Amino acid sequence: MNRNSNTGIFWIMAFVFLLWAAVLTYKYLYLGFYDWDLAFFNQSFWNMIQGRQYSSIFGYNFLGDHASYIVLFLLPAYALFPSPLTLLYIKAAAFALSLYWLYRLAHEKLGHAGAVAIVLLFSFFVPNCFALLYEFSMECFAPLFIFMMFDAWRRKDLRLFWIVAVLLCLTKENLILVVMAFGMYGLIQRRSFAWNWGAILFSCVGLAMAMVTVKCFRGEEGVSAWLRYKHLFAAPMAMGQSLFSAWNARFLADLFSPCGAIAFISPASLVLGVPIFLLHALSIHPTEHSIFYFYGFAMTPFIFVALIDSLAWVGSRFGRKMFVVFLVLFMMGCGVGAIRYKNVLWQDVRRFSDTEVAFRWELIQKIPPQAGVVTSFDVLAPLSSRLKAYSFYKVYNDKFQDPEKSRNTEFAMGKIFELPEDVTYALVDTHDPWMTDSQPEKIRIRKFFSDGWKLMEQRGGLKLFHRQGRE
Repeated sequence: MNRNSNTGIFWIMAFVFLLWAAVLTYKYLYLGFYDWDLAFFNQSFWNMIQGRQYSSIFGYNFLGDHASYIVLFLLPAYALFPSPLTLLYIKAAAFALSLYWLYRLAHEKLGHAGAVAIVLLFSFFVPNCFALLYEFSMECFAPLFIFMMFDAWRRKDLRLFWIVAVLLCLTKENLILVVMAFGMYGLIQRRSFAWNWGAILFSCVGLAMAMVTVKCFRGEEGVSAWLRYKHLFAAPMAMGQSLFSAWNARFLADLFSPCGAIAFISPASLVLGVPIFLLHALSIHPTEHSIFYFYGFAMTPFIFVALIDSLAWVGSRFGRKMFVVFLVLFMMGCGVGAIRYKNVLWQDVRRFSDTEVAFRWELIQKIPPQAGVVTSFDVLAPLSSRLKAYSFYKVYNDKFQDPEKSRNTEFAMGKIFELPEDVTYALVDTHDPWMTDSQPEKIRIRKFFSDGWKLMEQRGGLKLFHRQGRE
């Protein structure tokens, strides 16, 4: 790559970062985050810079959720500006940095123009858009590290390969499987021990240690991952039924988008992602069979590297014109996917009007920064920078209140949730889409508010309560 091409990709990276940072800021200010991941990570980061690991939102230590030790490298940046926005900017920055390594991979085989086209397609690929818009997860580093590993592999840079292998192991336990896949590929290519058996042994040890440490930090006998896959051992046909289910067919169609089959022309890079694909295909959680969450981050890099290889093969075999035809076909497929989900993407950004948002922020600011609080999901993240923050969802939902269902809910830890007595504020949206019309839920909500809560202020369905005599 020459200096001019490097300058061009840096401008693209800056544009993509600023654009997604602006979109995520807008979404945060308009309270568009309506799950608990961003709140959980923000509270965990906030606690850790003060020497604590425990998160009241999930009810266990941060490192009892996933083996995400990379958080220790992120804390200094978070400490400068301890806010959920910092985590969103970290996510946007990690994604923008991944574009440089994607460009390197594409430039080698497709030239500057082709590489720029691939980078722009990846920047606005629908599964990536949903992953960027959804809350926060350590998997936001997956595209960066996976592209770096491909680059190290193809340039036979062993030093970079092992640096990335360690980073993947520190990011999240499922990403350790990427290192294992590359090690197995090294056996096929008959590379040296450091590339194959060394990587396989390292990933096996890393995975075992990750599961053990998560178990220790979580403080229970099992680990949450078991709940996702125990159904596979219940019956001989369970694995086949899970793998070839209708929701997996829909998931793959959404993930590859129309014309994504082009990536299968040269599928070697896709094979390296099979362990990650299988983790999702076999999981019992419906969310892991959907592009609407952050899971696409760990899979789209394999699709795009395979796309690069496929386009390069088409160009070398059939000429530049056919290469352009296939690239345009993929671009059209991405466009169809974007049009198909444009309304869903917009709804993912903004949920309230200007007046509704202004009132919600007004109520948020009336809650003292040290007070314990229980809230609906959309206001949980802004109120999560405190020792005691809880989701109102746990107060009424069967997964946290029904003894039988709580045993199979990984976040419930097998116990009924009880709100601590020293929580003195509640900010609840009675029109929350998470609520249902089930009679048990209605009974639990009525019982909750009969326990000394006084209504302070209300507009529409949003209500601010204070509990007397519990200071």
